[in-house]
Amino acid sequence: MRVLVAATLVSGLAACTAVRAPEAWRLAEPLRFPLVEAASDERALGRVAAAGDGAGRDALSEIALELESVEEGERSPVRFEPVVARRFERRVGEGKLRGTCVIVPGILGKDSAAHLVEPLVDDGWAVAVVWPPIVERAISTMRDGRDLPLEELGAAVAREVDRTIRSSAQIAQLELRWLHARHPELAERPVILVGESMGAIAGVGMAATGEVPFDAAFFVAGGGGFLDVANATPLRPVLFGDLPIGDEAFVRGFRAHSRLDPLQAGHALRGAPVVVMTADFDLIVPSARQDALWSALGEPPRFVFERGHLELFVFGRWNIVPTVREIAARAEGRPPAAAALASRANGH
Repeated sequence: MRVLVAATLVSGLAACTAVRAPEAWRLAEPLRFPLVEAASDERALGRVAAAGDGAGRDALSEIALELESVEEGERSPVRFEPVVARRFERRVGEGKLRGTCVIVPGILGKDSAAHLVEPLVDDGWAVAVVWPPIVERAISTMRDGRDLPLEELGAAVAREVDRTIRSSAQIAQLELRWLHARHPELAERPVILVGESMGAIAGVGMAATGEVPFDAAFFVAGGGGFLDVANATPLRPVLFGDLPIGDEAFVRGFRAHSRLDPLQAGHALRGAPVVVMTADFDLIVPSARQDALWSALGEPPRFVFERGHLELFVFGRWNIVPTVREIAARAEGRPPAAAALASRANGH
């Protein structure tokens, strides 16, 4: 038993010092995406505001909204029931907020971001956690459409995954607008988007929609594309069972209709202020798939974790958090992308 405890401690200490930083890296200037008018319904914003408790404590909002989004030239309803948002603020009187962070957590859901939320809130950041359950929506779509030809089924899953990513971006914008209405000084401070694991896969698409302003984006252990990761991960049998995600016709249909899959969406972020962290010995999101996403993003500054997926997140407070803090420091003092939200709120 003592040997096991000692081995765990040694492994943990090693994991805490296993991040290799890029040399002389810089954060690119923000790209001024035309901010898409996706979440402008004031009733929707009011419902987001109503989800808070007004006292600066944790507020969990299971947001059920209907907005419209444009997809392939047609207007179709986008429902928000699957998207969960949770926001955190410093208590009144604890000083000015430094900025806003939107966190897109991994497959374990909204509570798996605690290692990052608490330090950021302590540092003076307002935080919104937006969780798009793209795996759940993909599985549900496949089960509902089990009688479709496989290529059509792949296309249906691609559209559903895109809708879930887009609706998550819209919820993120609503959460930012709510926080900025509550704290107008945030319009002069940076917005950072952080996606972790499956949240990085979704976060790339969210950033590429133009619906979420950001001064820096940080994607941690994310891979591309969605099906490539799903078919390569050892979790495939647990997550997807005997669903035909590897079938050639299914994959062909998915790729033909996907617009926000990270390998496609990543190209829109080339030259943007993006930083990535990859894990050298990752089996959950295979390292080769992480490399593919890094390439699709234009090979931005990259931090390398010299161990595996679980160690990266279990000890995230000692390796992910310091990197986020470094990115945050470099994002401060710039003309913020968040000013676009303030302009919209003022009717400009």
